[in-house]
Amino acid sequence: MHFTRIERNTPLLSAAILLLLGAPALQAASPAKVTKSSTPVKSASAQKSDKSTEMDMGGMDMKDCPMMRQTKRQFYDGSAAIIANNDFIWKTTPSKVPAANKPVTLKFSFNWKKDGKPLTNLEIVHEKPCHLIIVSKDLKEFQHIHPDITGNGKMAVTTSFPKDGQYKMYMQFTPKGDGEYTLVQDLNVGTGKTGKAQLKEDTANKTVDGYTLKLPYRPSIAGNEASMEVEIEKDGKPVNYIDSYLGAGGHGVMISEDLTQYLHIHPRLTLDGQKYESPISFRAKVPKPGIYRAWMQFQIKGKIVIGVWDLVIKPRPE
Repeated sequence: MHFTRIERNTPLLSAAILLLLGAPALQAASPAKVTKSSTPVKSASAQKSDKSTEMDMGGMDMKDCPMMRQTKRQFYDGSAAIIANNDFIWKTTPSKVPAANKPVTLKFSFNWKKDGKPLTNLEIVHEKPCHLIIVSKDLKEFQHIHPDITGNGKMAVTTSFPKDGQYKMYMQFTPKGDGEYTLVQDLNVGTGKTGKAQLKEDTANKTVDGYTLKLPYRPSIAGNEASMEVEIEKDGKPVNYIDSYLGAGGHGVMISEDLTQYLHIHPRLTLDGQKYESPISFRAKVPKPGIYRAWMQFQIKGKIVIGVWDLVIKPRPE
């Protein structure tokens, strides 16, 4: 038996304030920016006691609010990303990877469509100028890697693919003074074919490298902001030595079965150099019903531990 947390919308007061400010609907995701603070990371019990406050306030610090930062693009941390392919010309070399299980250097170029100028001056977000998520079309393969900037509008990364077939690349970056952009591109590897993802609900406990990962709270209704909590145990005891990973207590990626919806979420507390305690709480607002695969990444003793679940998101009741 499992218990699903009751999901709540942002209070009417907060909505009224945004309406008075003339703010448009907040639509796309942005990784939380890393901020250093003298405040220690809260214990698991303190994090639990804060959850109702985080939900009431939307889990957003005012300094991270798009209107307060006056960004050109609107986004909302924890929601599905707006795909911005129409804003850029994205070229990848090679456009087709010759074979699986061999290192290949992917080279990327990005130019603004509006004026043809190369993409420059990227913010460092979660310790990197860009985040690249690559999944196979059937959602069985997953990579979270980070291209290096090699010139104006140019990036490169060396990786390999475990099998031939079709892949999707989701590239995230944030130009300075702007909001986050997410681009999507197909990539073929070798000559093999990859079938469509066929997911069904799976929220069972996972055992990874001797750790038990549990998912007691998770989103279940489209359009509702919900807590997504991961408990991590070792020998039946909560783990209290979770490392900071890319400036956060963890990273979560959710992709819909049809590959059209993409979320990259993070815990609210992101303090460099600190240890985190189980449970780790995320926030997610899934815009459309369907079934999603979620990869939840954590760093423990220098090693990445990933829990993978398939979540059914139901339509919001009328």
